[in-house]
Amino acid sequence: MTRKKIPQPNNHPCPALPFKQNLQMYLVTKSSNCFWFFIDYFSCKLDGFARLYEKLIQKEYAKESARITLSAGSKVLHIGCGAYPLTAVTIAQMFDVKHVVGIDRSLDAVHFAKNVVHQKQLDHRITIEQGDGRTYPVESFDVIIVSSCSWPTIDVFEHLIHAAKKRSRIIIRELDQVVDPIVQRISSHDEIVLTERMYHHPFPFLEPFGWQTFYLRKK
Repeated sequence: MTRKKIPQPNNHPCPALPFKQNLQMYLVTKSSNCFWFFIDYFSCKLDGFARLYEKLIQKEYAKESARITLSAGSKVLHIGCGAYPLTAVTIAQMFDVKHVVGIDRSLDAVHFAKNVVHQKQLDHRITIEQGDGRTYPVESFDVIIVSSCSWPTIDVFEHLIHAAKKRSRIIIRELDQVVDPIVQRISSHDEIVLTERMYHHPFPFLEPFGWQTFYLRKK
């Protein structure tokens, strides 16, 4: 995992994605979603698998969250929490945040995620709800994290740009293979600042099969 500061891009209109590029994003994201579905599912069912998952991935989420100024009073939303809400668990456990909300469009994922939160005795800190990142009310949150499994990412991003409160921080995760559209869309908005970009390639997600984190601040 490496970090580097990113100069602010010049603002310019962002055209609609070409069909080929949009199809590539869809296929890559769907394949990734299938992969993470099975990871989450087996983590929910097998304690040993869950421990391995946390060992390999939780440190990446912890490093990511450490770059944000989190406090006990921070209100954090994770869009696309999945059936095993490791991001929400990491933030609640390691950063003592007392108000974390995880949402997912899948009712099955919500059911499993609630069980995980209950088993870890974090019901008083983490709330899991069914919700769509394209329409979910986000005005009250200080930090919003968007999973790379959220689709369509661009639509979720546009909703956040218009609905999130000023000075909120928006964290976008995107797969290495399809980052160009989100980079283009970020550059088209002058109401946000790209402050940092982080690269994640933990085993077994060797380059170019990892993901990137974009740190944004709304003006």
